[in-house]
Amino acid sequence: MAWKKVLLTLSAAAVLTSIAGQAFAAEHREAERAGGSRAEAPREGQAAGAEVGPAAGRLFADVAPDNRNADAIADLAARGLIEGTASGRFDPDGALTREQFAKLLASAFGLRTSEGPTPFVDLVSAWSTPYISAAYAAGLVDGVTAVKFMPAQPVTRQAAAAMVWRWLEARGVEAPAAAPGPSASDADAWAQASVHNIMALGLRSDSGASYEPKRVMTRGDAAALVSRALALLEATAGERAAKAAQPLTADKAASLIRFSEQKTAELFLSLFDHELASRTKPPFEAIQPALSRYYADPGSWRTFYERHLGGIYEAVAIFPAVSMPVPSFKIVSVTDDRVKVRGKRPEGAYTDSAFLTYTLLKRNGNWVIGGREEEKLTEPFTREEAEGIVVRYYKAGSGLFEREESDRYLFTVTDKGEKLRLSVSKAKGILALEED
Repeated sequence: MAWKKVLLTLSAAAVLTSIAGQAFAAEHREAERAGGSRAEAPREGQAAGAEVGPAAGRLFADVAPDNRNADAIADLAARGLIEGTASGRFDPDGALTREQFAKLLASAFGLRTSEGPTPFVDLVSAWSTPYISAAYAAGLVDGVTAVKFMPAQPVTRQAAAAMVWRWLEARGVEAPAAAPGPSASDADAWAQASVHNIMALGLRSDSGASYEPKRVMTRGDAAALVSRALALLEATAGERAAKAAQPLTADKAASLIRFSEQKTAELFLSLFDHELASRTKPPFEAIQPALSRYYADPGSWRTFYERHLGGIYEAVAIFPAVSMPVPSFKIVSVTDDRVKVRGKRPEGAYTDSAFLTYTLLKRNGNWVIGGREEEKLTEPFTREEAEGIVVRYYKAGSGLFEREESDRYLFTVTDKGEKLRLSVSKAKGILALEED
């Protein structure tokens, strides 16, 4: 039986490229880790200097008591997070712009306003730029394109859901179990997970089968989304603190490493594509705040960013965790603020099979990548690890594993209605398509 090697590196690079295109064609989906507030920043859920309680609340002439968002609007007003117009109106049905929503999130989540750099070339407003910079540094917002935030553009409901979910996830709120629930199929691919989670957690004030993700977010619905998110954070504070105190497991470490490398790849791919089209890209300092969310030393990426041009065709060589099976990750050593975890990298078009050991460091309560070491692979891939390689590219199903041979594992999968036979070599973890 003849067989041919599947170019694992190019397949993974195509996955990264596809995700990056979705992510920067509009706002990102997926939640990212974000840094907490600094000492000088207001507390989460309270604006600086605000008196929390009924005495701080305001009444708005155009918010009737039976308005579905009346309680949420009153809550945010009491927290000092929103204000009305000079005429005492709130305009609950009015559209909210992206810069206005960035300010609301930065204020609600206790972020310190910042004059820090961003890759966005269209931030010209003196009042909104510090809030957008703070939200960008915390991982809440991205651009509509690689270099444009479009601050005056109305924020869509799916973009608002993505921004809020990023913060909730960063604060330790777990996504609802993958069970039948509200459908988010009418949202764009990059926002579907966030929209589903927001709906499943009951953070929307409106009802209906659809979240109407592409519709513009109104001021009233935005108030409800943020108010309910703050209430959820307050209600789950103890539970989240207890979970955060638990030791880091190998599975969680693998997920963190993959997530960090995936988001870095998306960022670079988008900016490199922009450079190909415009012959320019933002200075490294503009993206350093984003990289600092994933790496203890973000400056280590400077040379790569400044010298690289075009698509990252050797993506798996640079960001290998996407190709490494989760079952191969094992904790090597643990201290309170340092964890070493080792996994197996399969052989690819640009890489040899190898052990990769990642050092994770705890910085401001978050785990970030402190470095990576490579050494020769001295163990074969196990059946469980081989299955992990297959399911990176094909959906797992019953009867996935077929049999074990002396030098490989055989699998049967169905892809787009076609039945395929695959093999994974024991020695190097090479994924191959078997041919009759």
